[in-house]
Amino acid sequence: MWSKIKTYQWHISVLLLLIFNGVGIFGVLLSEDPISFLELTPLNLMISAAILYYNHTQWSKSQILVLISVAILGFLVEVLGVQTGKVFGAYFYEETLGWKLWDVSLIIGLNWALLTYFAVYTLSFKIQSVFLKAFLASILLVGLDILIEPIAIQYDFWEWESETIPIQNFIAWWFIALVFSLGIAYTQKESTNKIAPVLFLIQVLFFGILNFAQ
Repeated sequence: MWSKIKTYQWHISVLLLLIFNGVGIFGVLLSEDPISFLELTPLNLMISAAILYYNHTQWSKSQILVLISVAILGFLVEVLGVQTGKVFGAYFYEETLGWKLWDVSLIIGLNWALLTYFAVYTLSFKIQSVFLKAFLASILLVGLDILIEPIAIQYDFWEWESETIPIQNFIAWWFIALVFSLGIAYTQKESTNKIAPVLFLIQVLFFGILNFAQ
């Protein structure tokens, strides 16, 4: 049985991601209380991360260390941003993303590791240069953030103190994503992940559809 699961691992992984995210889209669009439904977002992120990292080939200690570092540093950068307003601009986290530490949702660290990882590995099928992969991955992530921001504001993920999203946010996103992506791309070596581009596309479709439906 285990051998059959391994044989159809990619198909099963794609099916699970489509189910969880599909339920999420329809739940938000059809629910009378979409914010309560979106409180399951941390669980969805953890499931997506588990599926994504399960499909990684040839783990090394350096890769694991970099991913843990990205998660921790990503969280700490957000703490600095929330506490000072100097990184991304003045903003604060609402309650939808769950438990918080130092006013930042704990799941945000995992989110940074998840996003930067699948952006780098999405590009890895065509690009070999470490710097070029990291550079383009950071651009992809800024584009994804542009899709995420309106949904995040509407459904109480976080809130900006200004009426418009500051351009500083996107500049900071690009720079931080570049640094994190460089670490992931540098330690990638021969490892691959066929689920990474699938999850990236699902994320684009998820937030794209919600934006279109507003």
